[in-house]
Parts: sequence; C-alpha cells; structure tokens
Amino acid sequence: MNSKSEKAARVRKVLRKAIKLIEKGWTKGTYARDQHGTPVSYKEPAACQFCSAGAMYRALADVGELENGTIAMEARQTLRETAKVSSIVIFNDSHDRSKAEVVETFKQAIKRVR
Repeated sequence: MNSKSEKAARVRKVLRKAIKLIEKGWTKGTYARDQHGTPVSYKEPAACQFCSAGAMYRALADVGELENGTIAMEARQTLRETAKVSSIVIFNDSHDRSKAEVVETFKQAIKRVR
C-alpha cells in the first residue's frame, strides 16, 4: 500500500459495498441466505441476504481485498469500534437490532476511517 490515504480509501470502499449488500437484503443468525431464506455461504452467487459479518466478507471478496489482512482487519476493527462491541456477529444478531441500525453503523464507521 502506498499511503495511509490509499488504505483508508480501500477500507471505505469495502464498507460502502457491505452497506449495498445489506440494503438489498439483511439477515440474522447466519452469514448469508438465498432468496428462499436458506442459509448459504456468503461466497455463493445465490446469497442475497447478509448479516453484518457476511456482508463484510462478501464485500472484501467482491472488491479483491479478502486476502488483504490489513484492509480486512481495519474494516472489521473500525466497525467494531463504531458499534462499541467486541463482535460484529453479536452486534448484528442482537434481538432488538434493526437493519436501519446496522446500515447507520456502517455509515458512521465510514466517517471514522482515516
């Protein structure tokens, strides 16, 4: 990576892609589901509903950053710090959590990336 600003731009790109995935379809209790609500891998083309972690992993894969530990770690850490949780999965799967809250947390995380 050439610079801190390049790294930040790549992290923001991942978080924006994750938001788009969640806005299309959000789920709890599994990384991803197909159109019938059946749990599937976040990697599956049929996946159309994503939890926060599943969306993050799919976004990392879609933008070519899945194998880049630095970008993945920074994106996850920023989201955890924004949500004030130790686990993205626990945050997403909280009983009273809404899709709108999840999307807003991702948006706030983007603003925190420096």
